[in-house]
Amino acid sequence: ALQLSEPRALLTDDPAAELDRLYRQFAAPLILTDTAEAARGPRRRVLAHLRRVFEQERVWRHLERNLQAGQWLQTPDRFRFDFHYQADETRRHHVIQALPWAAGEAAVKELCFTVERVRRHFGVFDVAAFHDDEPAEEAAYCAQLLAEADIRMLPLTAAAAEAARIRAALRLA
Repeated sequence: ALQLSEPRALLTDDPAAELDRLYRQFAAPLILTDTAEAARGPRRRVLAHLRRVFEQERVWRHLERNLQAGQWLQTPDRFRFDFHYQADETRRHHVIQALPWAAGEAAVKELCFTVERVRRHFGVFDVAAFHDDEPAEEAAYCAQLLAEADIRMLPLTAAAAEAARIRAALRLA
């Protein structure tokens, strides 16, 4: 969103450099170095990538974020889905989860278990889980668990296509 404010005076020796600085501070997309990305951890990298793509594709503000499963289950379940949207026409719920391979078997099983519980309440419930491109040793087993739970496992390279799918489902221009 763009916010306009009253003009302010500024004394500078180099107006072009000052404009560049203001652009980097307030308008430029965040670009992390490889070192900074590596320090964030796999799940945070996946979430940061999804956010970047969803913002670029103009669907970010239409997604509900950090949705607690207990809200649907009427229980104190603290599992949180990263993103949620509901298509107006079908009223079908869709969730998206960052699930890097490094998260391991326990995180995959927790997602599968929670999705199964939510589906008992809603019936059809679409789930997409995004992974990074570096599979861990147990990735084949984890992929099998997700497939059995009818959870679409997508690489980060499919984020733009998923954003297009969201845009179509929500009938956004």
